[in-house]
Amino acid sequence: MLLTTGLGLFTSANPASATVTSCNGASCVGHDPRTFGCPVTSTTTATYSNGAATVTLYNRYSSTCNSNWAEAVENTAAQQAGWGVDLSIFAMTSNQPNASALQKSCFPGPSNTGSSWEECNGAEYYGASGWPAWTDMVDGHYYTWALLSVWDSSHHFLKQIQANQ
Repeated sequence: MLLTTGLGLFTSANPASATVTSCNGASCVGHDPRTFGCPVTSTTTATYSNGAATVTLYNRYSSTCNSNWAEAVENTAAQQAGWGVDLSIFAMTSNQPNASALQKSCFPGPSNTGSSWEECNGAEYYGASGWPAWTDMVDGHYYTWALLSVWDSSHHFLKQIQANQ
């Protein structure tokens, strides 16, 4: 569906396209990719399945914004099984192995903070506001990895998967 305004055409299929805000690299860190209008230009994935239930992890990259974020989607069977997730994305900003060389965003957790290190809230997401679920961005100049932990309806850990980019 296309919406016409005095400012131009916007597609409702991609809410990010209707935004006028943008960022690049470090200025995107800790911000929501949809709010900042960052289109996906490449993706790596990882999947966990148990029977018909499947959850897919995406490490999304936007060359326009030079940033990455993690995204997760459960299929209907996983939703019906009551699976929960928590997801994070990290960027290694230096060859030095120390905490100051990392950036982290997570979901569920704080959103659009502008912080290079977001503390997760320690709870799993069970789809209350729909799918996909996604993190804020990290700087895409660096090596990034997305992690997804999967939990059953009783809050028992099932699996952790990773997608690197």
